[in-house]
Amino acid sequence: MIIGRINQHFERMPLRSMLFAGLLILGVSRILTSPLPTVIIDAELIEQRIASWSVQMEQAPDDDQLSLIIEQTTREQVLLKEAFNRNLQDLPQVKRRLEQLANIAMQTESKESDLTDLMIIKQLREQALRSDPVIHNFLRSSMIMTLERALPPISISQSDIAEYYRTHQLEFTYPERRSINHVFIAKSAANNAPEISTLLEELINLTIDYPNALKASDRFYGAKSLAPKTYDEMAGIFGHQFAETTWKLPQHHWSQPISSAFGEHLVWVESILPLKQLSLEESSSEINTKLADQKRQSLLQDATTQLIGSYQVIIEYPYGH
Repeated sequence: MIIGRINQHFERMPLRSMLFAGLLILGVSRILTSPLPTVIIDAELIEQRIASWSVQMEQAPDDDQLSLIIEQTTREQVLLKEAFNRNLQDLPQVKRRLEQLANIAMQTESKESDLTDLMIIKQLREQALRSDPVIHNFLRSSMIMTLERALPPISISQSDIAEYYRTHQLEFTYPERRSINHVFIAKSAANNAPEISTLLEELINLTIDYPNALKASDRFYGAKSLAPKTYDEMAGIFGHQFAETTWKLPQHHWSQPISSAFGEHLVWVESILPLKQLSLEESSSEINTKLADQKRQSLLQDATTQLIGSYQVIIEYPYGH
């Protein structure tokens, strides 16, 4: 198989292929003499990953991107190999998947004898363990969880929490938010300004109450009120003119008619939640969780890198191919 690949490369580009063949032979000799367990990543697998990446990104990878693809593939294959070395394929979830695949296969195969059935199941099991993406994804995830469980206990000091709070004040600052009720007349071909002005006059003069004004108006996506929103959130829905007018409006007062892309509105500010800066004490638990997660991810990355370093990795893919 290796010689066949060398011949294909040699026919296309002899000089580079001879160099590649030399590196490959050197790699094979290192496998035979190295005490480290070995993972071989063949060109076909790299080509598959490049093809998937190219479809997703709608372009071919450059050299840096290709290096990242190969690095990610190496990580995945080492995790998979280590999972098999630790017999994680014997986990109940993998066995259930193998049973599902066997049941599907047996429904489509003609049954000649129990011996034939056993042979089919054995072959399918071997093939699934080699190539089933569901099993491979589960084994890699299980291997990562195994590495994570082996990490030392993680503790975050109060000084680290205080420093994070000091340098990330905006994360713990909540801007003013306002909840509103509004009477809404949807935009139409006809001029609806007189209609909304009439409703405003009736509301101010108390000749119509709010529920009846709602009945006389349209529903904004079925809602008569909006939960508390920041200025930016309000502007994102209705536009800056609407948000600016709403932010200038005193609580429990009706606005003048406000135009938006949707139509005309009469706004009533129901509640105002002022800007709030959480204290260090209030933020401490959230910061501790965030820093612990960051430290856990860093330790897990180190453990994964150490695991990869414990393998002899042979990549059968020539750069510039």
